[in-house]
Amino acid sequence: MFTAHQPRLVGDAFGEERGSFVAGEAEVGLCGGKCRDEVSVVLTEVLRGVEEIAEVGLIQPVPHRVPFTAIGQRNDEFQFGEGSRRNFNVDELVHGLDVGCGSSVGAVDQPVTRERHTGYPVIPGSTIKGVLADLWTVKSEKGEYVREKEGIRLLGNDPADKKTAAQAGTLLIGEGKLLAFPVRSAKGCWAWLTCPLIIDRFVRDTGAQIGKLEDGKIYADEKLQIDGKVVFEEYPLTVATGAPADEIEAFKTVSIDPVWTDNLAGHLAIISNDLFAYFAKNACEIANHNRINDETGVVEDGALFSQENVPSETMFYGIFSSRDAEDFDKLGTKLEAEGGMLQIGADATTGLGWCSVTMK
Repeated sequence: MFTAHQPRLVGDAFGEERGSFVAGEAEVGLCGGKCRDEVSVVLTEVLRGVEEIAEVGLIQPVPHRVPFTAIGQRNDEFQFGEGSRRNFNVDELVHGLDVGCGSSVGAVDQPVTRERHTGYPVIPGSTIKGVLADLWTVKSEKGEYVREKEGIRLLGNDPADKKTAAQAGTLLIGEGKLLAFPVRSAKGCWAWLTCPLIIDRFVRDTGAQIGKLEDGKIYADEKLQIDGKVVFEEYPLTVATGAPADEIEAFKTVSIDPVWTDNLAGHLAIISNDLFAYFAKNACEIANHNRINDETGVVEDGALFSQENVPSETMFYGIFSSRDAEDFDKLGTKLEAEGGMLQIGADATTGLGWCSVTMK
């Protein structure tokens, strides 16, 4: 999972990887595949696709599915095909995250990366993969930065000189999906918001035991309430009941970050899917930047630009997969050597993108 301390995410691509399967000799995503006679298959429902397509023998699961979540410890309780399933956790973005998606013609010059269909901020899998690959990057005797053999095996290699053949890695890296989004609260200072859709996706991805919630109701702890209402940003909302214990317990295991574990019970609020989508789209931080002319000491013309950042304490989760369960042990060892911290995205020199990480 990922939690963000003022992360900035950018992009407009959403690839929800539920599983990887093999059809003949071709590996395909869960949302589509090929039959042996080249007839196209479109899976419109993930779970139905897994069960029914496997039944008719069109595709077979690839072993070692691994969900990565925002925190936790090693967990082998989930089984997928013949392999184990574990979580990779980016617990807490200690500072802002800047994963750029390029410029925009909208009101914000540099928006964050979002899922196309929901508008939720997302951390692209390619970004996570690049950061992990850097853990195996060393300086050669010639002064060049190269990737170690173990890193090439796990995460692949695409040499710039093209003299060495490109190689795909054994780790399959999923994107970081939104789990809890922080907003201002009139009581309690802030609240972590989530919604039934987010919870349903979390249950589907991780196998967490959480009951079904009715969309449209507001669930929040008394610490956030004022006379039976909560006020998030500028919006007063009537509370139906307190936050369900199942969600709190399932979410708490996602991260070991003390800010998350110590405050989740009193600050988690579940709102409707529509309201959550609104806050996720409109409650991100907008930072304005200028460029100063070194000679004149004043702002250069046309140098003003705005940058969207995902707020601190945002929690993300995702899925990793591998054909070899030992790959996760090697990745976990590297993360421990880094002190459980990674810098994701740009603007590292201004404090953005630092996050705590663990394997689950």
